Amino acid sequence: KPARPELVEQQCFLQKGKEEWPSGKRGANGRGVRAMGEMIRMTMDDGAEIAVYHAWPEGERRGGLVLVQEIFGVTDHIRELCDEYAADGYEVLAPALFDREHPGFESDYSGPQFERAVQLAREIHPFDQSLKDAQTCIDALKAKGPVFITGYCYGGSVAWRMAQISPDLAAASAYYGSL
Repeated sequence: KPARPELVEQQCFLQKGKEEWPSGKRGANGRGVRAMGEMIRMTMDDGAEIAVYHAWPEGERRGGLVLVQEIFGVTDHIRELCDEYAADGYEVLAPALFDREHPGFESDYSGPQFERAVQLAREIHPFDQSLKDAQTCIDALKAKGPVFITGYCYGGSVAWRMAQISPDLAAASAYYGSL
């Protein structure tokens, strides 16, 4: 799915600390669309059970989407993005990739939590496991129609690599990956 100009504009407003998006819509955390998903548990290929944010599509289902987290975990921001795609008709899965090493991890953008996020992404959590977890999510969605993947930061690298190795994707979009 190509980047939507209104989403980019909304993200800029969030980064500038505005309380409302230009559309005036409010929802999860007082911004954006209403929360459409919930945290569930999914069993991955290695038998580990990890948290996954699952957002159901609003209206007719247009496809499945695996949305891969930044190094900061499945944060409010990632859940809001999932809800926005769900509002557009996509069933979305966002796996909490670092759940094996640090269950429930969500980081701030600075300080000790940021340092822990970098440590998890670069030293502790195997990148190949992130690819396997993404494929498990793809497998869970593919029987219902086309599956797409997008990712941000660390997740951008995962999405980029999955576009190369997974035959089950209809399209991929990677944002500022660096691995």
